[in-house]
Amino acid sequence: MEAGVYYLLLLALTGISSTLSFYGDSITFQPAHKQKDGTYKVTFHHRQNGRSSCQNKPLHTCESEVCTSFVESSVLQTDQDDTGQGRWCQSEMHATATVRKNQTSFSLNHSSCCWRSNVDGKTNWTSEAELDLGSRSDSHALNSCPLTTTVSSLRVPQNCFSPIHILAHDPDGDHVRCRFSSDAAAPANFTLDESKCVLSTKGEVDVGVHVFELMLEDFSRKNITLTYADGTSVFREGSDMNSPPLCKVKLQFSMEILPPLSNCEHGRVQPMFLSKTPSHGDVLHATMGQKFKLYAQAKATEASINDFQVSGPQNMTKEFKAGEQGTAELILSWTPQHSDLYRIVPVCFTAETNQSQSDMRCVVVLVTQAALIQGTATVTCSPNKMTVALDRSSMPGIDVNFLQLIDSSCSLTSNGTHILGVMSFSTCGTKLLDKGDFLVFANEILSYELSSEVIIRRKAVKIDFSCQFSKNRQHLQLLQPPEV
Repeated sequence: MEAGVYYLLLLALTGISSTLSFYGDSITFQPAHKQKDGTYKVTFHHRQNGRSSCQNKPLHTCESEVCTSFVESSVLQTDQDDTGQGRWCQSEMHATATVRKNQTSFSLNHSSCCWRSNVDGKTNWTSEAELDLGSRSDSHALNSCPLTTTVSSLRVPQNCFSPIHILAHDPDGDHVRCRFSSDAAAPANFTLDESKCVLSTKGEVDVGVHVFELMLEDFSRKNITLTYADGTSVFREGSDMNSPPLCKVKLQFSMEILPPLSNCEHGRVQPMFLSKTPSHGDVLHATMGQKFKLYAQAKATEASINDFQVSGPQNMTKEFKAGEQGTAELILSWTPQHSDLYRIVPVCFTAETNQSQSDMRCVVVLVTQAALIQGTATVTCSPNKMTVALDRSSMPGIDVNFLQLIDSSCSLTSNGTHILGVMSFSTCGTKLLDKGDFLVFANEILSYELSSEVIIRRKAVKIDFSCQFSKNRQHLQLLQPPEV
């Protein structure tokens, strides 16, 4: 990044790491913006993982020659181990800085001690993030950073390791590269797919705790120019992964490799998520001032699911329900406040047993000012395609000329009563989702905006539609969905 970088001291974790154990952390930026006087308003949320209790007084500072103001919240515990053993917890705080207009980057950097006891022998850790403060020529706004987080404590049986999908969502649609941090060696026999952000093994890994420090960086897919408050600008070539990233955020987490299990089939000892659960990477929507709910369901026929571990925002509540035949349900509830408007919130969760843990699933929740128009759609599924018919009368005031599928190159047609779309399961941005006991082919009808528009008065539209098939070793049984 360009000159003008400064360092905002991160001291909030000093207490948690010295008195307990550092399990990891993540930093998430809200959309930053340049104010009329040329200064920048930057808000970030800092999630911290530890053991037993995670409530500590924050000690962030910002030097006066860099910030004209700096306001931070208290640290609130957002989740903890409910078994009474105090094995893990997570907390979150946020801070807002008004950055002077002579700055071109906003940086966070702090090192301290100590990681939880681990087989890699690591003690010291470093939190790090950096955001370029140039306005993008494609969106006329500041860059949005990649969003990521993890639950407090990942646990995987030694002989049942499945690739771990790390959340790497970029609101601008940029390329996101995940890599092991240059100042922290990767644990032995672990590999990372940098383009997909998937952590795998390349051999047997040792039983015990391993710690990971990953850097997530975003790069524009097309040529852009970044313009700063002092009038200077720089050019960034599209998809140039050798250029400075527009933002980088460090993700730190620990993973305990457990002793081997007698059976690695998901849904037996290891919990398996069921079709009611959102898929990894889903973008969900919440409305400011209204209660948002997320439902997840898992089963383990040969173990008891006793909890769900959750990484979420402050004031999100968790309800656990034990079901029949080894099932359990999670209900997350959260009411976004005015300060959360346009915030994009990462949420991750796992189902817990004494012997193991499910795969980690992560979604992002976009907070909007008014409810998205859902409309009424009928979906027709066939063995190799799906057809969606959207009732125009269910969407009064909607401009049909500004609707598209996930892949905007696929056209929608309309008649006097319906908006129609036909697509195969491999075109138009259709996604294949593994729901545990079902395979789902999903797409969306979305509203879009023109880059030249400054004031937009059209209502936002988001209509999800899908076809789902039950898993069967002999064949896939088509399940016709109800109207959505």
